[in-house]
Amino acid sequence: MRPMQSTRRDRRTGFHSGFAKPINYHCFSLVPRPLDGYPPVHVKKQIPIIKDSKGGGESKSNQIHLISRRRFFIIGGGAALGAIAALNKASASLIVNKDRPHWRFCQKCYVMFYNGDTEKGSCAAGGAHAAQGYEFFLPFDVPGTPTAQTNWRQCEYCLAMFFNGYQEKGHCPAIKVVRAGIPSFGAHKADDSFRYVLPLDVPGTATAQTNWRYCVKCHAMFFDGYKKKGSCAAGGAHAAQGYNFVLPHDNR
Repeated sequence: MRPMQSTRRDRRTGFHSGFAKPINYHCFSLVPRPLDGYPPVHVKKQIPIIKDSKGGGESKSNQIHLISRRRFFIIGGGAALGAIAALNKASASLIVNKDRPHWRFCQKCYVMFYNGDTEKGSCAAGGAHAAQGYEFFLPFDVPGTPTAQTNWRQCEYCLAMFFNGYQEKGHCPAIKVVRAGIPSFGAHKADDSFRYVLPLDVPGTATAQTNWRYCVKCHAMFFDGYKKKGSCAAGGAHAAQGYNFVLPHDNR
């Protein structure tokens, strides 16, 4: 015998309890949908349609939310780029300048020497170098050009600037040797920490001094602007040869 159908309606689901008609499951929803004639279990809320302010058609509210998210990322990305730019600007101040300071003229031997260490190197006129005048800022680790010569180095021993482009390394006053019974000086030794590229044959300015020359005898850079030519480690005075170097310095 077929069981009787209950007339009692379930308040929670809206269906008649008992053996009611079978439920049809919609293929696009996980929520059971009853057959026709029964109250719906779930009514999907309709998404409101909003007119586009530019007259370009209609857009749904969820698309407006999407635009808002896009705008959020655009704004956030702009802020991030601004922060990165500020960080780069701050980091740029930490990069080593390509002009090294602390280079000075020695008033005793007339060479250019590095004055940034506690020790002042060895002077061909005797004792240590004695700084005078400008503080020079010498370019390094940049490409050579027709008006900028490479192969200039600081000597590890005497701290003078010398030309390292020849096989012979000149005469260093810090290295004393005896050759054929005659006291003399040994050769410079290049410090390759900074590879200097020095400007030449260009006009002098208020912050760039002319008359710096290469000494053909000791290979050091010396100032040739005075009548006296200083003291050379190879003996006697310096002897200028080649280019006229123009070296940048401070404003004092």
